[in-house]
Amino acid sequence: MIKVRRLTYTYPHTESPVLKNIDLDINDGEFVLLEGRSGAGKSTLLYCLNGIIPHLYGGNLTGEISVNGLDPTALTVSRIASTAGIVFQDPDLQIFMPTVREDAAFGCKNAGLPESTVSVRVHEALVRMGLLNLADKPTDELSNGQKQRLAIAGVHALAPDIFLFDESTTDLDEKGKKEFLIILERLKSEGATVVISEHEPGYLEHLIDRKISLKDGVIFSGEEESFPAEMPRHPPVISSGTAVRIKNVGFGYGRRQEIFTGLNLDFRKGEFTAVVGDNGSGKTTLFKLILGILRPREGEIALEGMVRYTLDDICGTAGLLFQNPDEQLFAATVEDEISFGSRQLGKQCDIEAYLEAYGIKQYRGMHPSQLSCGERQRVAFISILAMCPEIIILDEPTTGLDRASWVSLMDTAAVLNSQGKTVIFSSHNMTVVEMYARRVIRLEMGKVISDEIRA
Repeated sequence: MIKVRRLTYTYPHTESPVLKNIDLDINDGEFVLLEGRSGAGKSTLLYCLNGIIPHLYGGNLTGEISVNGLDPTALTVSRIASTAGIVFQDPDLQIFMPTVREDAAFGCKNAGLPESTVSVRVHEALVRMGLLNLADKPTDELSNGQKQRLAIAGVHALAPDIFLFDESTTDLDEKGKKEFLIILERLKSEGATVVISEHEPGYLEHLIDRKISLKDGVIFSGEEESFPAEMPRHPPVISSGTAVRIKNVGFGYGRRQEIFTGLNLDFRKGEFTAVVGDNGSGKTTLFKLILGILRPREGEIALEGMVRYTLDDICGTAGLLFQNPDEQLFAATVEDEISFGSRQLGKQCDIEAYLEAYGIKQYRGMHPSQLSCGERQRVAFISILAMCPEIIILDEPTTGLDRASWVSLMDTAAVLNSQGKTVIFSSHNMTVVEMYARRVIRLEMGKVISDEIRA
């Protein structure tokens, strides 16, 4: 059972508490949905239940927490993990070992379980998450979605009494979500306690016993605000020019993993294009090749007519929003992060307008790491917009965002597209694809299997 009394928590170097006087009981075997807008305090509450706060984050925590009779503030994180295991929103935070099999076994071995038990549990977890065929693959060669599956497998193998899931399906394709749902259904049937934070919980409705809503760090019993009305869609300004031309491109991560062979693909100026496909199909690799972050083994990529360019060469021409915003956030404050790129390019940046428009004015002096994943995603997006690129590439841009936030982000992209900007994005959320894309390219194992123009 989970008991929380008068829990208040403030992150280091900040003044306002993220959680405020929380009282909460969760019974053994309950399946609880934790809901609320981005930044409401959901991740923070889960971290408190697992002991990650205060042990790894520090800050000021007051109140009482009991997890199956244990005080997570008084025990090590590894000790609590055997009782309350957590799957993070960002899988990179919990993948440590060189191969998939070793990483799935990491928690079990840390807990001192017998080797025979570890072997059986890891095998079962990898099978259930569709990773057995990747068991010996290096973890640094996995896609984000594959990493997410691995993180889930690692906690599943540990078999704790309480499972905490923090937006754990954000980067999963449809197959991965179905496999995850099977695990959740099994956990419920076995009487495990599950607390899950999820922005798109429709697939969970048949499992949920109770919903707990957070708003501004407190438990909220009222009705949430309705979603903002979608902005009217303006027709794109498509020219006859080519924004990106990919010709006979081959690329692989070493000799073991060939991604693209003889890839040919053009993106016209002013298009609004979605690139879809399962985890590991090549979407993120394609975007990194276009931006010059990766170099093709063979063939040629031309961006706005430039070939053999570097990332520095095209900073003002094309911008990429990474799937994991932490890969591009490095400044000491939110304000510095947003203005950094435009300053380097000698461009004017109306910081106040951006902070106001995206509802993050109160965070201007905070370090980006102190924000929620959804808030960090917004900061990264704004920092791209501030450089005024002609080509905007968004890799899973709805990661960590509630519906109202991703509608706002994608509506902004749609407005820029109506002004002639080229927008290319990837997403597993087909609602987003249906709402915004006028062209949909589907990748499968590095090959274009369909290319559809929509009216």
